Amino acid sequence: MKDDYELIKEIKLGSKVAMEELVDKYYKQIFHYTYRILGSYEDAYDATQEVFIAMMKALPTYQEHGKFISWLYTIAHNRCMNNYNKLKKHKSELIEEQEMSATEDHSNQYANSVFAKELLDTLPKIQKSTLILKYYHDLTSKEIAKITGVTIFTVKSRLYQGLQKLRKTIKEREKNERKG
Repeated sequence: MKDDYELIKEIKLGSKVAMEELVDKYYKQIFHYTYRILGSYEDAYDATQEVFIAMMKALPTYQEHGKFISWLYTIAHNRCMNNYNKLKKHKSELIEEQEMSATEDHSNQYANSVFAKELLDTLPKIQKSTLILKYYHDLTSKEIAKITGVTIFTVKSRLYQGLQKLRKTIKEREKNERKG
């Protein structure tokens, strides 16, 4: 498989095959990121399409600085942040959809994923996005800083504060479950 920069050079020369290869290489990662932020398959699908359309439009002027995937995550992050508020209403619909389609065999895995999603949804969007990039996509603080356009210190602060809020929320839920 060709590396990203070889593919980009071919794309700039007009290769549709190279474009398809580059999109195929990163589609799942970008889709998973947008899904975790937006909380709906349909919205994530639309946002992912928008990311790759934006990528195609920007590639002719793309400068090869840093990792290509970081640049792509930056586009995805910006799309998600722009769409986040107007798409917030779909979160409850998603949970209902998943509850209806969950099978008994996957009930524990499903419960854990819904619980994790509910926990993440309690965070402000900037902390949620930062935690998803770090723990779901294994990006470094430096990469996250570049994607989100903030300092490494800010990324570390958001990670720390987000984790603290999650711990507090979990403790409160456990306390309420023991009472009820």
